[in-house]
Amino acid sequence: MKTFLGWILLSSTLLSRVFAEGPRGAAERILYYYAYLAEEITVPDEDDRNIGAGCPGSLAGSRCTFNKFCEYIWKAKKGQSITRPAVTVLGAGEDFTKVPISNLYNRILTWEDPVSRFGITGAVDANRVFLDASNWYDMLSRVADSLGDLGGMDLSGDARQALANTIITDGKEAANLVHDMRFQDMEKFRKKAVAKKLGLTVPDLQLKPGRNTLNIPGNWETIDAPGTIIKLQGSHPNIATELGTAIHEWQTGSAAAVGHWSAVCSADAAQRLAGC
Repeated sequence: MKTFLGWILLSSTLLSRVFAEGPRGAAERILYYYAYLAEEITVPDEDDRNIGAGCPGSLAGSRCTFNKFCEYIWKAKKGQSITRPAVTVLGAGEDFTKVPISNLYNRILTWEDPVSRFGITGAVDANRVFLDASNWYDMLSRVADSLGDLGGMDLSGDARQALANTIITDGKEAANLVHDMRFQDMEKFRKKAVAKKLGLTVPDLQLKPGRNTLNIPGNWETIDAPGTIIKLQGSHPNIATELGTAIHEWQTGSAAAVGHWSAVCSADAAQRLAGC
């Protein structure tokens, strides 16, 4: 499929969008840090932890604050020669877990280093986010697992139970947000690609509203597979098989598409959702 010029162009365009920058970068940093907090509970031995491993912090157990975590995972873009930013998204003594996600998101999105004027919603060091990740895609596919692991633990009577409940609840909300923003961006390309594969146009497909967590992604539409089958089964008797094949081939047809899908599945993994 990648041998066709149209698919190559699609893949190169998608690739530039896979890496988290801007709004998506802001949302993903919230998820990364909730996963970092979750791993502190799910993996008692700090030598066995992967998320933010090596981040020198001032919290109990030398754990990093959100500000320091963002500094630690920051990575300059290729060709940039700017100093690592001194992040001040949260004020001194401000508890990350007590700040609403929508508030955090807006702060991260708009924050700039006062010297370099660069923000922190761009590139990250994949191995500083997740120590043994083989690449950026691998990091995305695994980083949220600790939230799902924490959700499966029995902490009855444990002094950390209240904190764990907050991490699980808000971490899943952050995962929902990342999922929606990733899916929204991916769907811009997937709708066109799937329709083209079927010899159709996007209006021929049945669409449905995408989820809009915290009203941040805004209004967007995704493919309604069952609805499309019902809509087209008269004119396309094999539409169920053809649609499934078209979707699968798109998801596996390029590194960029695979990367996007693994990121969506990573957000799902935090909630133990099916379908990935």
